[in-house]
Amino acid sequence: MKKMNHTRPAAIALAVLMAAALGACSKSEQEQAQRQVDQAATQAAEAGRELKADAQEAGRELKAEAQQAGREAAEAGRELKADAAEAGRELKADAAAATAEARAEAAKAGEAIKEGARDAAGLASDVAITASVNARLAKDPDLSALRINVDTKDGAVTLTGPAPSQAAKDRAATLAREVEGVKSVTNSLSVS
Repeated sequence: MKKMNHTRPAAIALAVLMAAALGACSKSEQEQAQRQVDQAATQAAEAGRELKADAQEAGRELKAEAQQAGREAAEAGRELKADAAEAGRELKADAAAATAEARAEAAKAGEAIKEGARDAAGLASDVAITASVNARLAKDPDLSALRINVDTKDGAVTLTGPAPSQAAKDRAATLAREVEGVKSVTNSLSVS
């Protein structure tokens, strides 16, 4: 922006002062004073035009600066909007990944629970088979007094301990096979 000339207002004031002084002068002095007043008026008019031009130039410069600032603010707004959108997409992707990971972990946990339940059911079944075989052996008069050990793993029964005869050994294996859930019988009873 141009720097304003502060002598212009002084020239206007001088022209006004000279016009006032004209009234107290002679004709030739008045003519000379008139020329000076005219010259001062011309200078004052020129100064007014220059002031107007300076003001218009300052206004154009301010307008241009304001428009530039507006463009910069709009660009900054677009950049912020783009950054926010990108952050939103990243957050959504992170949430989707976390959800998928949580689902995978939940599926693993569910599988582990099912496995544990199968193991527990198998163990409960083995315990029930062992109890049933022991109960049958205890009811048999030839086998009830013997100390026959019954072990069960996944439905496979193993009999160990003493047997008074081959017939008692065979009877113990038969009783074990008759229990529901028994898949096989290993008869390791020793005849004494």
